[in-house]
Amino acid sequence: MMKNNFIKTPYLPEKKVQWVLVDYRVDDKTLNNLQLRGINIIKTLPCHDLYEAVEGHPDMVLHPLGGQDIIVAPNVFSYYKDKLEPLGFHIIEGKTLLTRNYPENIAYNICRVGNFLIHNFKYTDEILLNYYSRPSYIKIHVSQGYSKCSIAVINEEAIITADAGIHREVTKFGIDSLMIDEGNILLPGLNYGFIGGTCGYLDSNYLAFFGKIQDYKNYEKISKFAEKYGKSLIAINEKALQDYGTLIPLTEMD
Repeated sequence: MMKNNFIKTPYLPEKKVQWVLVDYRVDDKTLNNLQLRGINIIKTLPCHDLYEAVEGHPDMVLHPLGGQDIIVAPNVFSYYKDKLEPLGFHIIEGKTLLTRNYPENIAYNICRVGNFLIHNFKYTDEILLNYYSRPSYIKIHVSQGYSKCSIAVINEEAIITADAGIHREVTKFGIDSLMIDEGNILLPGLNYGFIGGTCGYLDSNYLAFFGKIQDYKNYEKISKFAEKYGKSLIAINEKALQDYGTLIPLTEMD
């Protein structure tokens, strides 16, 4: 049996990814493309307390803390405990029960970039905040509560976002932030989705997108920015770019 190695820094694997978590609505062709790369898949459980557009988005209901620890909303805690504990994870139940509307639905949608934490901290789950209370973590308060949705993490000091408030605040802390245009990302049920929800790493260098990133209007800008940090962009299906609430890498190969 293959050993599960936990990813030390959320979203940033150091080796080839072994297990990922994706929205339960991701199409079969995309799932097959991931499996052909030797990646195992866990699908989310729809959280019907959220509105339909985001009810399957993993970044709405849980937050990987790095290593074995994952914090999960009480709404769906038992499902993820059953799915993830067999892989060796320690599943921590959050305090905040998610409900449908903003800001009561954003408690776990915090973005971690290395040791930087980006969120609207008025609404962050209390247990999640307690975990990150050590002085080694630097909190960057923003008004945008959908922080992880809004941010594609490139490395421990670089991000991509279309949110001007996030862009402005993170640059004060020395994070290299690429500002892109809003829109042109599918999110059925809403006007448009966010760049952070479209992607996730499959290993230390390949950032995979739900959709043909090469057709996205800001592709050239994003590609050059990623290249600056030694990252390559790949499409895991041929559709238009879609926000599925982040492809979350869980474990990596030994």
